[in-house]
Amino acid sequence: LCCGVLVLKLLRWREGKIRLSSQKNDYWFCAAGLGVAFIVLLPYALTTSDYGPIISAQQAKTMPEFQPGGRVAFFDHNPWDFWLEDARSGIFPRRKRLPIAVCAGLLLPILLRFPSWLPLVKKVKGETVLLTQLALVSLGMFVMAHGVLFRLHLPSRYSKHSLRIVLVLAAAIAITLLLDAIIQACQRLASPRIQGKPVLGRAIVTLVGIALILSPLGFHNFPKTNYEVGRKHGLYEFFAKQPKDILIASLSKEADFLPTFSGRSVLVSREYGIPYHTNYYNQFRNRAIDLIQAQYSPNLAESKQFIRQYNIDFWLLDKTAFNPQYITKNRWIMQYQPVAAEAQARLKQAIVPAIVNVIDSCSVFETDKIVVLDTECIAITGKR
Repeated sequence: LCCGVLVLKLLRWREGKIRLSSQKNDYWFCAAGLGVAFIVLLPYALTTSDYGPIISAQQAKTMPEFQPGGRVAFFDHNPWDFWLEDARSGIFPRRKRLPIAVCAGLLLPILLRFPSWLPLVKKVKGETVLLTQLALVSLGMFVMAHGVLFRLHLPSRYSKHSLRIVLVLAAAIAITLLLDAIIQACQRLASPRIQGKPVLGRAIVTLVGIALILSPLGFHNFPKTNYEVGRKHGLYEFFAKQPKDILIASLSKEADFLPTFSGRSVLVSREYGIPYHTNYYNQFRNRAIDLIQAQYSPNLAESKQFIRQYNIDFWLLDKTAFNPQYITKNRWIMQYQPVAAEAQARLKQAIVPAIVNVIDSCSVFETDKIVVLDTECIAITGKR
């Protein structure tokens, strides 16, 4: 985006036409910026990714991970949502996450047309072109990212964040123009006999300022940081006391937190199931399928083979994991077909997974919702 803005700054609008800048400094500045960007990006361009090639759009269209409800839902049957509002494919920031005052930024192009009514327009009109340039570059990169889908990662990355910046700055300028105009109008109307006009202007500005400062309080959970909160402190402490090289197998949501709060590795978890690089995700997908198969297999030998194959040290289970609804309601697990459907069918037929029979004897940590099994115990129990 910065490179695009640097290039656009070489263009000027004069006499109704787009012309190149006549200032040498503009070209030197642009060349310096592009040179720095080239040097920074060159190592990444020359390095082969260990995670394999980027997934193609055609491949992604066949995968449930990219469909509505998938881990990285991208394709949407509703064109309006797909192009405008969706988190990964849409161009605009989500409206629910923007304070209402930001909408004032949409008024800026209109306000700039009335310099006679808004005195400050003359001082800012030439500077706001940077906002236009950033918006144009964002639009261009958004279109380009859709054209070479996933090679430039997600299209929304080139528009949602930058357009937020543009809207916020435009809103600040627009509100300032209006407040200044109000103050100027009150001063013009003031006379020795009417002393309240300037006070009225200041009062209006003060009230608007207070409203702007307090307006975010009307939003639930503002600012929304998307932080995840781990609540199983005892579980994290238990794993943190184990050797650092252990590997934990789990389909539980809690597996997402273990690397962060316990500093221990997990075989798979939803949080790390990002399918943009084929080599990485093929391996991840195979692990997830093997885990589902082993966890719901009626044959303990399959579970033991899984443990040996991946050198699993602990197996973390939700206590509701063997209810058919556990699989049905878990959209991440349901991505891995046909093993998810097969496991669900066995549970509905009351076929008990073999691992259920070793829970009581192999449990090493337990709460009201989860249980941790020692895989060495599973191997020993299976020999009895």
